[in-house]
Amino acid sequence: MKAYKHALLSGVCILWCCFHAMSQLCPSNALAPVFKQDFGQGVSALSTSTALSGSTNYVFGGVGTDGDYVLTPSFATANKADWTTGGDHTGNPFGNMFLVNAGGGKSIFFKQTVTGLCSGSIFNFSAWLANANTPNTIGVCGASYLYPNVIFNIKDLSGTVLATFNTGNLPLSPNAGPANWKQYGFQFSLPNGTTSLVLEMVDYYGGAAACGNDLALDDILFTACTPQVNISLSTTSTICSGSSTSISSTLVNSPFTTPAYQWQKSTDNGGTWNNIGTASTSADTYALNNVVAADGAWYRILVGPNVSSLSSQSCVTASNPISLTVYTSPTAAVSANPLVCTSLGLNLSS
Repeated sequence: MKAYKHALLSGVCILWCCFHAMSQLCPSNALAPVFKQDFGQGVSALSTSTALSGSTNYVFGGVGTDGDYVLTPSFATANKADWTTGGDHTGNPFGNMFLVNAGGGKSIFFKQTVTGLCSGSIFNFSAWLANANTPNTIGVCGASYLYPNVIFNIKDLSGTVLATFNTGNLPLSPNAGPANWKQYGFQFSLPNGTTSLVLEMVDYYGGAAACGNDLALDDILFTACTPQVNISLSTTSTICSGSSTSISSTLVNSPFTTPAYQWQKSTDNGGTWNNIGTASTSADTYALNNVVAADGAWYRILVGPNVSSLSSQSCVTASNPISLTVYTSPTAAVSANPLVCTSLGLNLSS
């Protein structure tokens, strides 16, 4: 079930999203995420480590206590008989997750400032979450059991909430594991003139004491929504020098109102790419006239929400690469006196 409420605060439209399942995320084929956090890797199955300074107000320690967290590869680190078993979501060897016993007056699971955002972009804010509790936990807590429930906030640098999303109750995990990992998240349209934001994931209950409310976070992503870009040649991929061809592009599921284009060329089979032509909102086709051998190369196109964004890997997407082979037209030379008599031979070489 989805319910939306719009309010206006200090001239900024705030989108309240009260969802009990993941909101639809838009496709992201950006060359790089704006922000990605998978909490790294531990040194052993039960190792623990600390989060980046300032990224949470929970206290590093034994997660048997409300208000404590650890970065760890395993739920078994908590040494809680009623919690689920298993490991992180990413699946790397000894991959860490953020495992937290919510409450204890603490409320900020995760906080991160992101900068260098591209105007006119739409973004996804998502994470994988798992309830550490099981049916056995309900047996311990009884009617007082509290399901974990997380709020995603996007704020400007002054602290004003620009958008928010509520996961609803995280479903229980099996007694014997593995943890019930689910992805939650939503889309966000960046206001004009905004290039920096604060991302937060906070306890729905504000850190209040509770029996239950234990969870894990992993694979947090903030990515720009981008289209799928396909390019194709107007001729075959093999042509002769002196002929002409063109490369055209098409966009699928584009979130950009007025997309900007930058063509690129690679002479080392896609190892490095160099800009060719002029970036613009009308450069969706690239013409190659009277080609020479040097035009034989790999080609692709970058697409972003505007021209200024094309230099940012987190704002743009790249098309499929295509190759063009240019054959030099052969020449012939006479190996003897070109004046010959009838019935005599003549040798030509190229």
